[in-house]
Amino acid sequence: MDGESRKFLRRHASVGRRIWNLFILFLFSNKVWKSWAGCWVWPDINGHVNIPSGSTKIPNGAFNGCNSLKSLTIPDSVTSIGSSAFQSNSALQSLTIGDGVESIGASAFQSCTSLQSVTIPDSVTSIGSSAFLSNSALQSLTIGDGVESIGASAFQSCT
Repeated sequence: MDGESRKFLRRHASVGRRIWNLFILFLFSNKVWKSWAGCWVWPDINGHVNIPSGSTKIPNGAFNGCNSLKSLTIPDSVTSIGSSAFQSNSALQSLTIGDGVESIGASAFQSCTSLQSVTIPDSVTSIGSSAFLSNSALQSLTIGDGVESIGASAFQSCT
């Protein structure tokens, strides 16, 4: 999709939103993973994203800088969260990580400065370097029993 097509969809929000959602469904069903305009899947009006069940991975940089994202649910079908997948999402407050996730990539949630609580399920075996770096609002962290490796600076500069 070229830049002009994206601009057209943004200008015609109601119709464009429906077309965009159909296009995203096409991408999911054909396992084409690409990020446009900072969001891999557009948040709803409340800023929430439900990654469609059946998705198996969240690609590198998929939501990097998507500042309209306030809450996120990652389904059990997802096994890996790519590097910088949610980096610099300053509005992200609520995160639910599904029980199928096995790895969290480097800088995956770095600089999510509104994120207050994280529970990493037992299924996660590795947390990449700087995964939660500079999450200044983080007050509660629960790490599951399955974690075998935690990268350098994974939780540095968290309160």
